[in-house]
Amino acid sequence: MTAEDHKQRWLFTSDQIRSAPSIRESFTYDHEQSARKFSAKFIADIGQSLRHRASILAINCAKVFLHRYFMSECVDLQDKQQHKVIAITCLFVACKSEECLRPLKEFVWAWNFLEFDSKSRDGVFGRFSGEDPNRKPWEIDENCDLFKDCCGWILTQEERLLCTLQFDFTVDYPHSSIPRCVRFFERVKREKETRSLLIGSEGADNFSEFGNTIIGTAQAMVNDTMSTVACIQYAAWMIAAACTCLSLRMQGFKVQSVDKWRKLWNEECGAEQDVRMRGCGLGKDEFEGWPLIGVRSSTVF
Repeated sequence: MTAEDHKQRWLFTSDQIRSAPSIRESFTYDHEQSARKFSAKFIADIGQSLRHRASILAINCAKVFLHRYFMSECVDLQDKQQHKVIAITCLFVACKSEECLRPLKEFVWAWNFLEFDSKSRDGVFGRFSGEDPNRKPWEIDENCDLFKDCCGWILTQEERLLCTLQFDFTVDYPHSSIPRCVRFFERVKREKETRSLLIGSEGADNFSEFGNTIIGTAQAMVNDTMSTVACIQYAAWMIAAACTCLSLRMQGFKVQSVDKWRKLWNEECGAEQDVRMRGCGLGKDEFEGWPLIGVRSSTVF
């Protein structure tokens, strides 16, 4: 399998997404999308609640694994408990694949923490009642039955996830393409645009303060896309271009009309086809009207 075939393997069309296994089992598209968002948010919450927090990279990786799982397996969309187990397992596996290892017990404790009642001082899996002063109330004893049950759920789900992913842990992240997109738009800005995205001539790590602001905003938007199906619908560089465009538009940065830099864009991308601007189609709740630059090309920007 070539590198491009590998990337295309986990990209799906809108029709494919709308006919995911759970939807074919009589659930609506909106219901299925709601379940994805709930699970993606739970991944982020767990990642931030671990005793040693998961990296943003691992959290984003887990969200991609989640969307891939939803495209391959039928999930009971009414079972929130199942959603949570799937979400935690995706993060557990992602932490391994992104070299952000965390012990299984921290995932159980983080889950208990998120559902811990501060008034009753009790969690869904109980509370720690030992004498260790370094243990929080939600960090239950590893020998209790509920802890063992929770570990069993995660490990069982891990086997299913690994089979679904076919042990393919590769994720193409948009973040690395954003700086190149910013450099490109510096070259095609309008003459009357006085702000600069770069300091001096093109080179490594020479972004201006304004350029770094654009990059930071675009990267934050990319992180948000991981909670949507955009990460399994569009190539990573396309998402990077869309986020960069929107970040520039938010700052009122003026670039030339697309007709003036279409050829240059194609040269940068190695594209043989035309460039077109179109909406990203992420829905009203996620950046409606995104400018997405697309080329019919197998070459990553």
